[in-house]
Amino acid sequence: MTVTANVNVKNYEIITVGEGTTYLETTSESPIFCKFTPNYTNTYKIYSSDSSGDPDVVVYDEDGQRITDDNTTGDFDVEVSMTKGKTYYIKYDEWSKAQVYHTTLNIEQR
Repeated sequence: MTVTANVNVKNYEIITVGEGTTYLETTSESPIFCKFTPNYTNTYKIYSSDSSGDPDVVVYDEDGQRITDDNTTGDFDVEVSMTKGKTYYIKYDEWSKAQVYHTTLNIEQR
């Protein structure tokens, strides 16, 4: 059974990102939220590369509803159907909070 829950992204700092790559680094206990508004209705691949730790990702729609996630070991890789002009939130977090972590967030149309 899948349980969905709303997240209040307004409680976190939000970075606006576009298609392509964005370098992310975190040293805090808080996740990083990235805001993405696609220019086209399409399926988008969201994945990490060159990660220093074990990054996790959760993608939320503009209402804070969880769409998908990837918390497997190693870099994350998800595909999400997105609608032009709607805002989506991508939560980047690390499994362990013991050190400075970084990853490259990649967003591309399929």
